[in-house]
Amino acid sequence: MIVMHGERLYGKVDHVPGLFYVATRFFYLQYVPLIPLGSVLILDGTEKDGNYQGARIPFSVKSMLVAWLRTGLVIGGVCLAFAGIAVLCLLVLPAARRARLDAGYRADIGTKSLSVEPT
Repeated sequence: MIVMHGERLYGKVDHVPGLFYVATRFFYLQYVPLIPLGSVLILDGTEKDGNYQGARIPFSVKSMLVAWLRTGLVIGGVCLAFAGIAVLCLLVLPAARRARLDAGYRADIGTKSLSVEPT
């Protein structure tokens, strides 16, 4: 199993187009930001391949919360998608299959004539 970890910028906030934005450096595991390491002011357009030009600034709580909120929403969306697929497979499809079988069974009974032979 491959484990991705390291340091990366998350929580891009307060973007002034053409000038700068604020982001927070996080220690991440499997691209999930875990531990905030500090905030930076990044010059717009200089972030390439993990490198950037900017300056350290006091810790930005807003940037940290935005990073964790976005991550939580993505993880929550994936969980809801799996839950929806599970509900579809476990409840909806078997019910539709049963309804199809019942309809076919009723059609078979309706076309056959029943005769009772005396014994």
